[in-house]
Amino acid sequence: MVEVKFIGFIAEKMGTRELEISLKQPMKLKDLIEVELSKNRSIVLINLKRGTFDTLIKNGDSVIIMPVVSGG
Repeated sequence: MVEVKFIGFIAEKMGTRELEISLKQPMKLKDLIEVELSKNRSIVLINLKRGTFDTLIKNGDSVIIMPVVSGG
């Protein structure tokens, strides 16, 4: 199982805060998440390390997708 957590406006866009998905083989995160998320407006953490939507994920991984935080 891959655990995917969504934070902030990304959770609203996805319609959920968390997904659990069982994979038959490793795959790129962008192929797993159907909704197009702006690469410039989100941070991807895989097992608490920086990743990208092109990173291969596998069962047992934990993924967090959150918006970039900025202030003014």
